[in-house]
Amino acid sequence: GRQAAAHPDPIVADRSVASPAAPFDPVAATEEYLARVPPEKRAQSDAYFEGGYWLQLWGFLYAAGVAWLLLETRLSAGMRDRAVRLSRFKALQPALYWVQYLLLTACLTAPLALYTDFFVKPFKDTIVTASNANLSATDIPALARLKTDLAAVAPNTKLDGVIFSGYSSTDMFIQALKKAAKRGKSGITPQNIQKIASKMTWQLKGLTGPTVYPTATNREEPYCTGLFKSDGTQWVTVAPYSCSSKTYPFKPAK
Repeated sequence: GRQAAAHPDPIVADRSVASPAAPFDPVAATEEYLARVPPEKRAQSDAYFEGGYWLQLWGFLYAAGVAWLLLETRLSAGMRDRAVRLSRFKALQPALYWVQYLLLTACLTAPLALYTDFFVKPFKDTIVTASNANLSATDIPALARLKTDLAAVAPNTKLDGVIFSGYSSTDMFIQALKKAAKRGKSGITPQNIQKIASKMTWQLKGLTGPTVYPTATNREEPYCTGLFKSDGTQWVTVAPYSCSSKTYPFKPAK
């Protein structure tokens, strides 16, 4: 008979193969998978995700505090003025501002980033999902470029989720700016850049995305994710980052 394909995770590899004629039930498949997870591993995974929700909340509050600090102390205004002094070309000034912003926020958010890194060791053998490729990978050109850019502006800075988010948002802004610049200097206005960004498809190929706007404001399509497992020192890829637009009908349990 048919056999399941080899898989690095024994729990996933042990699942049965559904008959081609039988309709796929995602709820039943999920319950079947969870039934195979040892109780201690499931409790560990639940603790990880619950801790992750708290980290998201504290991350938001921390970021809001950093933003307040930049505005209240006029550090942001100072970075803006410095960008204006460095270049008279208005199209470059936002990019120069974001370089300063990335450096400063990387320093200010480092304590929280270092704290979240501690999850790698205590959650050894835990499997998690992420909406980007493994940041420890060495075979993704977009990730190599990110690390090169980071090393150019902040040598010896460790790449983490906070820096990745800042880099991603900056890259999206730059891509929208380039599209606006194609219309000439008169096309580079906040309104035009916002309009272009609201209808563009953004990605760092092989690393994250594609994110399709305006669809992405309501739902994630395509759905992109990777599956990673902690070995106690780093996250190891179990299932490579990939995207799918396939959907399954869902019937609520009665």
